Amino acid sequence: MTAASATKAAARSTKADARPTTAEARSAKNANRPAKRVARPVTPAAHPTIAPANAAQTAIDPTDNGVPAPPGATAPAPGSFAPTDGRNGLERLNLKQLLLARSEWFADEIMKGVERSDYAFISPAQSRLLAVMAGKPTHMAELARRLAISRQAVHKTVGELARRGLLALLDDPERGNSKLVVYTERGRLLNRAGVRMIEQTEARIAARIGQARLDTLRALLAADWG
Repeated sequence: MTAASATKAAARSTKADARPTTAEARSAKNANRPAKRVARPVTPAAHPTIAPANAAQTAIDPTDNGVPAPPGATAPAPGSFAPTDGRNGLERLNLKQLLLARSEWFADEIMKGVERSDYAFISPAQSRLLAVMAGKPTHMAELARRLAISRQAVHKTVGELARRGLLALLDDPERGNSKLVVYTERGRLLNRAGVRMIEQTEARIAARIGQARLDTLRALLAADWG
C-alpha cells in the first residue's frame, strides 16, 4: 500500500469513528427539544371560578337564580314571616318573586285558620277559588282565566263546593248559554268567616312591621302601575 492510500484509509477510519451511533443521535435530538409542559389537574383551591366539592360550603339563593347568599343564609320555611333584614334572603328576590312569596305566605296563613275552623274540609284549591270570587257571583270562564287553570278544573272545584252546599250554579240572565257561580247561604257564612281570618292575618302583620308600614304597603300595591 502506498503512503497516499494509507493516509486516505486513516482519514476514513477517523471520520467513521467520529460519526454518532443511531441511539446517540436520537438522544441528542431529544435533548435539544423543549420540554413538554405537564398539565396539572385544576383544583377548586387553585381556581376561584370552580365551586368547592362540598356544596354546603357555599349558600345558594333558594330561588336558584345563581346569586350567592350570605354565609349561613337559609331559605325561609314555608309559612314563615320575617322582615327583609338580610336574615331570610327575601331582600334578594326580584319584585315578582317577592310578591309571589308573600302571596303564598298569606295563603298558608289563611289555610291555618281554615284548618282550625268548622270548614277544615276546604282544600287550598277551593280556598283560592273562593278568594277569587270575593263574595260575588262569577262566571266559570272568568274563574278559569283568573286562576290560570282549565275550565274543566274549575268545574271540578265548583262541583265539590256545590256538593258541600257552599256554591250553586245559576243561568246568567244576560248570557243564556253561560253559568254563574254564586254563594249559597252557607257559602256566605263561610265567606264572612274568611274575611275575619284575613283581618286577623293583617293584624298580625301590623303588629310585626307596624301599622304605618302596612298602610304604606297597601297604598303602594293599590297605586296605578300603568
